[in-house]
Amino acid sequence: GGLIDRHCVATGAGVAFGSATGYRCFPGKPNLVRKPDASLVLSGRLPGDRPPSGDVAIAPDLAVEVVSPRDQYE
Repeated sequence: GGLIDRHCVATGAGVAFGSATGYRCFPGKPNLVRKPDASLVLSGRLPGDRPPSGDVAIAPDLAVEVVSPRDQYE
C-alpha cells in the first residue's frame, strides 16, 4: 500500500487508500461494502481528486487483497 501511495504522490496518478476504506460500488446492493487491503482510484474519478468522507461510491481501479495461509475462503 505504501508503494502505491508513494507512486500516486510522485506522479499524480490517483488517490491510494488503505484497508480502512470501504467501497459501496454495487448499485443494486447499497449496504454491501468491500474493504480491500489497499486500493487505488485513478485521477479524475473522484470529485476534486480528494478522498470522500465515508465510503467510496465507485469501484476502485486497483484493489489488493492479501490472503494469509490461515484465511478461509469464505
